[in-house]
Amino acid sequence: YLVYDRQMAYQFCLLASDNLRNGLDMTEVIRSGNDIFTDSRQRYGLFASLQRLTDGFNVASALKDTLFEPEYSNYLAAFAPNEGREQLAMAFEKVAKLLNTSIARQFRQLRYHLMSTLLALGFAIFYPILQLMTGAAIQSSM
Repeated sequence: YLVYDRQMAYQFCLLASDNLRNGLDMTEVIRSGNDIFTDSRQRYGLFASLQRLTDGFNVASALKDTLFEPEYSNYLAAFAPNEGREQLAMAFEKVAKLLNTSIARQFRQLRYHLMSTLLALGFAIFYPILQLMTGAAIQSSM
């Protein structure tokens, strides 16, 4: 999954947690997400989740592979097995923390890969110039 998808899942977790604590049920939470998220994939995920909820799926199953990766929907199911409103709100907060940690880890990995690539590129570009400047290239050609 892309960092963007995880960030959207993180934002949804925060939205769900706050709205559940304010007395909304999950179908209302998902409908409110439709008013906030503008990306077509995310809106489709919300639509599919809402359909699953109205078809009788539990919350974690409804969000699985629509807004959440399977791993995070499994965490949600484990944190809120009874799906009470307060229990779900706390579960969404915990999943948000896990998603935030995962996003930070992905950005760190991306930064390390970018730095390694830039160092290799810099070496490939500047090493021949350094050889020319020190005369090593001239001596080796004789």
